[in-house]
Amino acid sequence: MECAFYTEYLGIPTDSHRQLYELANEYVSRTEEFDKSVCGKINGDGIAVPIDPLENRLIQENAKDILKELTLKANELGYSQKDLLQMIRQINRRS
Repeated sequence: MECAFYTEYLGIPTDSHRQLYELANEYVSRTEEFDKSVCGKINGDGIAVPIDPLENRLIQENAKDILKELTLKANELGYSQKDLLQMIRQINRRS
């Protein structure tokens, strides 16, 4: 993906990839918000941590559902799920 330099090293997406960045950011925000509402523990960095298999299953199912929804939107913009996942990883590395 041509925007890798801008997002990985500079921390900003190019204008042509802003919509993909926004979808990836939405994924990160929505999954973290859900995780915090479900998980019984928050670690020292403020990240939700599942404490049992039920919590783990709930957050995994939610993440899959959100990814599926946002992949459809990304596809409409001409991006693949691989592109979306790469952008999500880049956002998570900066966090």
